[in-house]
Amino acid sequence: MSIELLPKKDNEKKVLYSLVQYPDLSDKELSEILGLKGSTFTSVRKRLKTEGYYKQILVPDLKYMGCEFLGVIFTSFNPVISLEERINITSETIEVADEIFLSIGDPEKGFSLSLNENYTNFVRINEKRTAVFGKAGLLEKEYPNEIIFPFQTSKTFEFFNYGKTLKKIFNLENILNVPKKSQKSEENSGKSTKNYDFYEEKGEVNLKANEKKVFSCLINNPKATLQEIADEIDLTRHTVSRIKKGFFKRGLLRYLTIPNLKKIGYGLLVFYHFKFKPQKPPRDEDFEELNSDSTIYFVGKKFEAVMLSLYKDYDAYKNDKTEKFTYLKMNELIIFDPEIRRYTFDRLKIIKDMVFEPITEKILKNN
Repeated sequence: MSIELLPKKDNEKKVLYSLVQYPDLSDKELSEILGLKGSTFTSVRKRLKTEGYYKQILVPDLKYMGCEFLGVIFTSFNPVISLEERINITSETIEVADEIFLSIGDPEKGFSLSLNENYTNFVRINEKRTAVFGKAGLLEKEYPNEIIFPFQTSKTFEFFNYGKTLKKIFNLENILNVPKKSQKSEENSGKSTKNYDFYEEKGEVNLKANEKKVFSCLINNPKATLQEIADEIDLTRHTVSRIKKGFFKRGLLRYLTIPNLKKIGYGLLVFYHFKFKPQKPPRDEDFEELNSDSTIYFVGKKFEAVMLSLYKDYDAYKNDKTEKFTYLKMNELIIFDPEIRRYTFDRLKIIKDMVFEPITEKILKNN
């Protein structure tokens, strides 16, 4: 079934794309890139924000501050119990875990992503999950599946990068990349120029007391002004500004603009779990071949990977899936077909939506 895309106007699509693709640039810089008047850009941006087309957050990079690995859990459920009832059962026992930052489900299945200090905490969460699901009769034919991606041995090829798929679904292939002169130099100076993120031995990052206060305020309220933060934690505006710039320079924070996928008109969110041949682990080039325009999240290690992809409709998914499977089999990278779980937007529920405040507070407390 064809889905009518929103927003409908070209300027709205361009503005939304630019906000998602370049979340750290100002209205002035983005309007210049798009060739729009500054007042036009700002007016459209405010309208999109008011109508709920996007939100902007700050994402902490906690792997140098105490987090050891990313945890992925995916589960199948007994469809006799409604999604609403399941959420009520788990909301006060599982989803409240500080470590979980994203949780998505539909009546038959669900998955979550978490940032974890150690394996013990991860096991406790999953044991509680299994016990709650079992007691409530939610489990269908399997225990919750768990996958671990240690930061020191894993690579993140995409971290909720919606720009590629928006450009494609909005037919904005003529939009130019950001010219170098338009990039913010200070806050982007810590950003890797590589096309993937990986663990580097930078040494343990230990924040000072004032740095922890500013870091926490930024995560909890990314739109707060320097003066608002200064007033809240009793520091000078200059001190807050210096500390904030230091976070970006050290790569501890990054802006992320998240579009409202349902309002835009996507039909499918697809979860892929790849297991590769032990005789032939994939190279970086192989990961890049699997990383299509539909991919928004992609993390991999030597013999395993997880990917999230967005599609307008089933046909788009089928074409992309065929290309992935063809590449994997022609290059003899797999023995078994990947685990694929499809979530249609008319049935899925975003239970926890990129919530980093609890795990950040926990890490800062132990840092």
